[in-house]
Amino acid sequence: MIKNGDLSLHVETLIDAYRTKRDTMAEALKEEFSSLAQYEIPKGDMFFWIKFDDKIDSMKLFNEAIKQGVAYVPGSVFYKDQQQSSYARLNFTNATPQDIKTSMKRLKKAYKSYE
Repeated sequence: MIKNGDLSLHVETLIDAYRTKRDTMAEALKEEFSSLAQYEIPKGDMFFWIKFDDKIDSMKLFNEAIKQGVAYVPGSVFYKDQQQSSYARLNFTNATPQDIKTSMKRLKKAYKSYE
């Protein structure tokens, strides 16, 4: 694959596919969470780090999200001693663009029931 150049072509294909999914998630976050969370568009990562209002415990919100059929990684699992975190890590690489849009709607519904 490396010798005949197929690896470079494969990497380009992945970059294009991930860019589409990243942009879809950015648009869905803007639509669903523009006033409810802060985030930056990843420049080379496969995850969005979002920050909800400080009153939101992303681990507790996770429980509501699961009820809505959507999952993410609560920020507190990345800290050794932090019990509560308003951060969440969202992955966009394994979902279709339509699934991303649906998931952001479900996450917003979970967020609204958590409030």
